[in-house]
Amino acid sequence: MNIEEEKQLFSKWPVNSVLQRRAEDMLRRIDRLPNNVLLGSDLETLAAEQVEEERIVVPILRDRDKTAEYGEAEVKIPTGDSYASVPGLRITFFVPFEGDPFVFNVRPTYSPSAFPIVKDITVDRELLIEYEARHVQGHDYDTSAAHDYLNRTLDEIRRHLEQVERHIDTYNTDLQKMARTRIDSRREKLLRDQRLMEGLGVPLRRRNNPPETHEVPLVRKKSPVTQSAASASSKPKIADEHYQHILSVITSMVKVMEYSPKAFVMMGEEDLRWHFLVQLNGQYQGLATGETFNFSGKTDILVRWADENVFVAECKIWRGEKSLMNALDQLLGYASWADTRTALLLFNRGGTFSSVLGKIPAVVRGHPNFDKQLPTSRSENTFRFRMRRADDPERQLMLTVLAFDVPTSG
Repeated sequence: MNIEEEKQLFSKWPVNSVLQRRAEDMLRRIDRLPNNVLLGSDLETLAAEQVEEERIVVPILRDRDKTAEYGEAEVKIPTGDSYASVPGLRITFFVPFEGDPFVFNVRPTYSPSAFPIVKDITVDRELLIEYEARHVQGHDYDTSAAHDYLNRTLDEIRRHLEQVERHIDTYNTDLQKMARTRIDSRREKLLRDQRLMEGLGVPLRRRNNPPETHEVPLVRKKSPVTQSAASASSKPKIADEHYQHILSVITSMVKVMEYSPKAFVMMGEEDLRWHFLVQLNGQYQGLATGETFNFSGKTDILVRWADENVFVAECKIWRGEKSLMNALDQLLGYASWADTRTALLLFNRGGTFSSVLGKIPAVVRGHPNFDKQLPTSRSENTFRFRMRRADDPERQLMLTVLAFDVPTSG
């Protein structure tokens, strides 16, 4: 990894300004919600959906899981008014974390110490911290100095996170109340407007070409899983109409990324999965038997019935043909029944999207479990295939690959 400059954490945006802006973004988004969504949706569910997009998770360092690499380097040492390069050793520590990476750019109202320095923050949610040591002929490197430097840096980062967290906790708590209040206010205004027009006693004109809107179901759909009544042991499967609806919900949720790009710039695969899970669970009722959209392990979105997976989806950032082939292996490994419907959601960041779309069919056709590419009436970013199961080539399943170009800047 070639990195030209270091990053100074917690030095970019004042915390109060960031939180105020995100809260205002949520309120503006509520103000743009269609009337039928405001009047036809459950208040708590609708408020929770709006809050989820702006809720902030303060990072937690997992330094027990840290790793390191090292290599020879030219170390700069001060010589009067300039620097000289001498042989040395560079150690790079990789410290994983959980939470929203953008928080590392937020400046607390009071900084308890100097801003901590890291080399980079990776898309895989790791802090890169470098330590350089000068080589002294006839002497070993002082490893304790490297450990001390790492621990001091992590302590500084935690102190800053504690300062920021106090503000963010209050912000997260207030968001739900703010969302409910704004939704209630808009609903009341819409109802007053309706009563006014009803009181006029004059028929309303209807537009010849009304704009198309995404209709949100007023009643959540029942279980997408069907099972033959003839036998309790018959194989469960997801109905095709629900399979198509799930894909439509996923595609519609990507539109939200276009409307609020800055909320998704720093999101990794896990955060993107949660983005879809919230909406999918809002569309289908969860029954006592427990079929619902959830995680299994770390990487999938699925519907389970009677301890079997009947719908499985993977969310992956596009990182080339090899990563797509690995994602196919992972996805096919989760599928349990021949009639299981599956989906692979690919997110392109920064690369040429048309180039990515051109590579997808060839990669899937090159997979050993590929059987046939199927026609689809959906958009050019959607591909459908019939795949064979690895453990039984006679059993087949359907795979839909949806590719999306997600924001790289706000």
